[in-house]
Amino acid sequence: MLAWRSRCARSIAPKSLSCGFSSWGSALGVVPTLDFPPVRHFLLGLLAKCPPGLWLSVSSLVEHLKKHHLYFLIPAKPQFKKENETKYGRCGNFHESKEWWGHEINIAESDPDAFERVEGRYVERFLEGIPLLLRYVDVAYEAKPVRTIFPLLGCLKAFRVSDRLRRALEGSISEPRVTVTPNFDVHVIAETYPAGVLAQLAPLCEMVSQGSSIVLKLTKQKIAAARAGSPDLDAAGLLRALGSGDLPANVDHELSVWSEHGEKFVLYVNSCVLETDQDLPAADPFTVERVAAGIRLIHSPEKLFDELERQELMPVRIKHGNLAFTPLPKYASTRFPKGSSGQEKPREPKPRVTLTRITRVLLVCPDRDLLDTLYRLLLECQCPAEIDRPNLTPTYSKRYESEVANAIRRLKTDYRLEIDDISS
Repeated sequence: MLAWRSRCARSIAPKSLSCGFSSWGSALGVVPTLDFPPVRHFLLGLLAKCPPGLWLSVSSLVEHLKKHHLYFLIPAKPQFKKENETKYGRCGNFHESKEWWGHEINIAESDPDAFERVEGRYVERFLEGIPLLLRYVDVAYEAKPVRTIFPLLGCLKAFRVSDRLRRALEGSISEPRVTVTPNFDVHVIAETYPAGVLAQLAPLCEMVSQGSSIVLKLTKQKIAAARAGSPDLDAAGLLRALGSGDLPANVDHELSVWSEHGEKFVLYVNSCVLETDQDLPAADPFTVERVAAGIRLIHSPEKLFDELERQELMPVRIKHGNLAFTPLPKYASTRFPKGSSGQEKPREPKPRVTLTRITRVLLVCPDRDLLDTLYRLLLECQCPAEIDRPNLTPTYSKRYESEVANAIRRLKTDYRLEIDDISS
């Protein structure tokens, strides 16, 4: 366990603070020989040994690396790609400047502070990169950094490691929880950014908001387009697998209907159906597709009919209307209906139905934070609620009053809560 100085004031990172070394000359020298993934794994493992929740100074981390892991980034004897590159040395790729992306000040390996100026900068940029994005660390910056040299050095003053890092390396981070609500919202709650789950949901949903929980919305257009692109897609099955449970009945039904809109069909232009009782070689050059024995889809019907008449085969052309088939001659042999009676089918007796009346209750929240907290508690209490974010209102069926009362009792542990009933 590393024991470093831990007291450091936290401040907001200045805009455009992060910058790296100039890429000038980086195709030569030591940089192309560095293997960065093992370096990042090493640093993450080292950070995981730090006491969680305790502020530690970045300078102490750099000092520890210099004392115990001097060559964690650049090997003592780099294997240069070309012999003549050895003249650049271990620090030959790294330069400082008085302007952005300059390179007029060399850093020599023999300089007493060369490690701080090269590896120290890498550590700073590393901390505010992957670990910060994944919420493995918090960082604190100098309140008013003095920009006398670039790349900036020493502006990142401290960091604090979360227990999330240790559990991530141990593989004990819980899987993302996916909940589908009756109003077609999909809530994803995860300790780390659920990139894999979102990649599966992206073809089906529109992004609504991102925060402590990610909210997406299932849409008819997305479902139909995804089904058209992947005919074997089972949207409902995918959501059930991600959520480890049944979907609301209305969502399950609508997904089935929406998926049907994505079924592919082929439109044949300037084509018609040709029906014959024998093989017809004359039709082969005009055939688009053989549907069944004796039935083909053909193109350029006028040309084909002219050819059939020249061969004295006496073709019969029938044009059907939009509402009914045109009656065929009595002598015609066909697999299709010969006519339409035009008579309406007798009406079936009217079915007996029962209308169910559902009384719904609407709550009005004072702000978005309380709305999100209440909505999460309603879901945890198995109450299917619909949420109107612009108007800050969750709505639920009155038959779930006991579940709502349970959610409100839990909410009262953090709020002095009163309910004001208003008659509409």
